[in-house]
Amino acid sequence: MMLRVLTWNVHSCIGVDGQVNPDRVRGHIRAISPDIAALQEVDSRRDRRDGFDLLGDCLGKAMGNHRAEVRTIRTPDGDYGQMLLSRWPITDWREHDISYGAREPRSMIEATIESELGRINVLCLHLGLNRRERRQQALKIEALAAADNRPTVVMGDFNEPTGAGPVARLLARSFSSAGRRRTWPSARPLLPLDRIWFEPTLRLVRAGVHGDARRASDHLPLWADLRR
Repeated sequence: MMLRVLTWNVHSCIGVDGQVNPDRVRGHIRAISPDIAALQEVDSRRDRRDGFDLLGDCLGKAMGNHRAEVRTIRTPDGDYGQMLLSRWPITDWREHDISYGAREPRSMIEATIESELGRINVLCLHLGLNRRERRQQALKIEALAAADNRPTVVMGDFNEPTGAGPVARLLARSFSSAGRRRTWPSARPLLPLDRIWFEPTLRLVRAGVHGDARRASDHLPLWADLRR
């Protein structure tokens, strides 16, 4: 049995053509057909969505009814955050505040999923732009993973330009990687900002980026097939 995971910064569903098209994003998610998907920069602010709530009305139903969402920025016009989708039941989940000082608020989703590979722990995140900020956030990831003895997958937008900075060095002590694959900017990818990490109890079968989605966001979706 295999588990397909996906991470994608959907950039408020604003494509490189400037169009806001959540149905296009949802279509690519379905084409990749992940079992678990982590989405960053999910935006429901009405000044850009005409009242359409992306967090629940469109992307939240791309894979069924199992989801967890965090709204790190709340405004009178709507919310902005990230979402975890799953084909299988999410039996428990929580939000961890990983904000750093006065910089932009950041959150991490930690979820327990009853998958066909058994019960797994999933961490979904969007790290900060500052190097010191990212290092502190990586230490929190490492501590959470160490406190749980279930197989763990960590995925999201790590904002680490080379994919081999302090965050990668810290996570490499406990996790294996699906590789540094260029995902940004989507039109001509140069930087591996998006990463998938997993504990050695899981094994990588294959991984890749979904190039067909290059017009749907400024990031390409990154996926990986894992097995035990």
